[in-house]
Amino acid sequence: SPVGWPGLLDKLGLYGSVENVAANCELVRCSGDAVEFLLDDSKGGLFNDSHPEKIRLALQNYFERPLSVSIERGEVRGTTPAMHRERLARERRAEAVEEIEHDPQLRRLIERFDGQLDHNSIVPLDIQGKGGT
Repeated sequence: SPVGWPGLLDKLGLYGSVENVAANCELVRCSGDAVEFLLDDSKGGLFNDSHPEKIRLALQNYFERPLSVSIERGEVRGTTPAMHRERLARERRAEAVEEIEHDPQLRRLIERFDGQLDHNSIVPLDIQGKGGT
């Protein structure tokens, strides 16, 4: 399921380029002990041959059973964890903008100084420093 794989990835403890590759993979199929991923082709430059093994070990460790992992490159049709994170960040930013725009004190301040609200400067506190924007 779309939330299943993004949520699971956060628990695997991967980091660096292997986490980046995993985040840009769509989970295509899970049958028995075989897990198949599709890597977003536009992010293929991040990929190297050690990544499937590292992802396999992390998944195997998490599920405590032997697994095989394959990663093909291609056009993703579903949602990758990276897309999921981006959508959540966009939603949080939209909520933050709405909150600020409806803050009467801030409205008065802006009007008083003839100012304008720079929407690009609004970053929800929970995504600062997490590679948000």
